[in-house]
Amino acid sequence: MSASKVLTDMAPKGLDILKQSLQPFNVTGKTLSSLKFVVDTLNLKLTYYGRAFINTLETGRGPRKNSAYGNFDTNLDDWLKAKGFEQKTTKSGKIYYKIGAQWFSAKSLAWKINKEGDKQFRSGQVREVYSKAMSEFKDELVQAIKDDQKKELFDKVKQSLGENFYKK
Repeated sequence: MSASKVLTDMAPKGLDILKQSLQPFNVTGKTLSSLKFVVDTLNLKLTYYGRAFINTLETGRGPRKNSAYGNFDTNLDDWLKAKGFEQKTTKSGKIYYKIGAQWFSAKSLAWKINKEGDKQFRSGQVREVYSKAMSEFKDELVQAIKDDQKKELFDKVKQSLGENFYKK
């Protein structure tokens, strides 16, 4: 085997670990369906990809740094619906969600979060969602590559010295 083969063989396991870590936070299904990986065998690199906001599950969403429209209110609207927040629709067709004792539109909530950050961000605490599990997987992957390289080197030395020279 080779290090690139170890990467290729173990990559799906890392994806499964990531999906299991994110499953409790999966509301609309968009996040889990966005996950994928790419193995670069030439540079021995394994990269996992997903929706851009995945890291906000651990850190929270901070205030916006630019004014470009990012569809946040639309995504927030999908999330509020999927979460089952009580809603009412005005005669004009605008949808409001009941959060606590107040009613908000997705757009007004998005505006507030964009200005102040979400509750998770404002708390300043990082919650463990996937980092620890992926760090442990990385350690396991590195160890598997090391073990493979040791075995490969041992086999080459054994082959170059001949079977009779090296006996266990």
